[in-house]
Amino acid sequence: MRETLPDRILVQGIIDCCFHDDEGFVIIDFKTDHVYPSDQENHFLRFREHYRRQLDFYCEAVEKEYGEKVSEMYIYLLDTGQAVRMG
Repeated sequence: MRETLPDRILVQGIIDCCFHDDEGFVIIDFKTDHVYPSDQENHFLRFREHYRRQLDFYCEAVEKEYGEKVSEMYIYLLDTGQAVRMG
């Protein structure tokens, strides 16, 4: 469930990758965080929690700008080459 954001807010950031497919927009944000293979699942959970608000801001901005929904959001971990779906 996405957090509801205030009507006016100033955020500076860049969406690394955003494209439109048959389901709507997809947002991907690249991350350079290190992932320890022995504790990978805990890292993924932590990344989801840590980056949730940032991706929610991106989602809201895209939906307001284009009037269409964001169907999927991911963080892409450059350390492992894995995409973690944000839910």
